[in-house]
Amino acid sequence: GVLLNVVDRPAWCDFITPAVVRRGALTLAISTGGASPALARRLRLDLEAQFGPEYAVVLEILRRARRLVADRGLDLAAKQRLFGRLVDAPLVEYVREGRRDAIDALLAGLGEGVSLAAIGMDDLGATMSSLFLAAALALYLLTAFTYGAHLLARRAALRHVGLGLM
Repeated sequence: GVLLNVVDRPAWCDFITPAVVRRGALTLAISTGGASPALARRLRLDLEAQFGPEYAVVLEILRRARRLVADRGLDLAAKQRLFGRLVDAPLVEYVREGRRDAIDALLAGLGEGVSLAAIGMDDLGATMSSLFLAAALALYLLTAFTYGAHLLARRAALRHVGLGLM
């Protein structure tokens, strides 16, 4: 009952491990189905460059703003229009540049009183720092877990090969 993943032997695998980019609540996974881990790695690097750490902050802003707007009694179509305009606006660029005033102007489009302060993110710099620190810790823990799982799987594979079960 041990799951096995041998990167260079897809036929022996019970699962494949995609290349993953995480930015807060955003998770992008790339898989080539075992055909080319090198291409998956290259695509992951491209996506890491395209989707920087500011996306974690943008998603946190959107999550909190969505919660605040949800209590205002708007119908689904109205909420979709409001948030559609917000994600089509240069919110990512404003977060990247640290432009609080511009972010607040965009949030005001969601309704009266919606701002960084209203959603509890009035100290954007501190929020960005804490999200980046949490992301770094999560990456460290994931790396440690993955490495440990890799060692266990490798040990199991070698044991099965040694017993002629594969």
